Amino acid sequence: MRADYWLRKKYPTLSRRHIDEALAQRLVKSADGSSLVKGAAVAVGQPPDCSLLDSYLKGLDEGNSALQIPVLLESRNLVVVDKPQGIPSHPVSLFDSNTITNWAIARYPEIKRWANKCQPTITPHRLDTDTSGILLVARTVEAYSTWRRRFSEKQVEKRYLAWCWGQGPAGSRIIDATIAHDRRDPRKMLAIDAQNIAHAGQRKFSATTGVRTIRQLRDRCLCELAMHTGVTHQIRVHMASAGNPLLGDRLYDLDINERTEQFPHTLLRSTALRCEEFEVSADGVEFSQKFQEYRVG
Repeated sequence: MRADYWLRKKYPTLSRRHIDEALAQRLVKSADGSSLVKGAAVAVGQPPDCSLLDSYLKGLDEGNSALQIPVLLESRNLVVVDKPQGIPSHPVSLFDSNTITNWAIARYPEIKRWANKCQPTITPHRLDTDTSGILLVARTVEAYSTWRRRFSEKQVEKRYLAWCWGQGPAGSRIIDATIAHDRRDPRKMLAIDAQNIAHAGQRKFSATTGVRTIRQLRDRCLCELAMHTGVTHQIRVHMASAGNPLLGDRLYDLDINERTEQFPHTLLRSTALRCEEFEVSADGVEFSQKFQEYRVG
């Protein structure tokens, strides 16, 4: 039997990607002590040595208590955190351990009773790594299912603050533009128009973003954005299509190399989330007060 097949049977909670990563990082040894590779055969009666992988998984299962994550609201079923910029919402790789998910598993170990896969999904929505602000974390499977349904049925209003290049709209406006994957670049989405429709992926996602200019500076603006949809990169794609790409957005700002300033990440913050009787907000004052020297006049 091939090594990767053998490991999938032994570790049913690991994905194929996790198995491939464990082998690539030499966490599994053959009977003679050499590192086992993906296509190698496992001889009958000579099981691989998985002690390194077992040790790593044990640590991963305990979560990451070293992360400092501000908690905005805490109940028996749900936690609302103020996710710092630079911290991923959810692990992708087997070796992603500095995420909100890993923090939550350490703080609320009961989560593992229902989310028993390796690197489980416990956030019913996500924020990009660069985005700070409100993120929900489910403590129970019921809370996870309820909030996943609410997000998928567009029952949840989300508000953000974003620093964008250029002149913002006078007053407010609605950007109603369908979004699809960009066939030219697997990392990107695009707001479909007559010029780029040939590059749009097969799946199309309806998306609407409300935009209100809060502050206009010489070459940039602070905008409040509201939406019920949650398409990947929605705000970044919509604002770039409107001529107001986010500061620091190296993926969607086509003029980023000519900008007067460079930023290490996109400037986007989730500040409010509302659904029926539920409402939570996060402070946006510090985020809003950036760039005072650029104020018009």
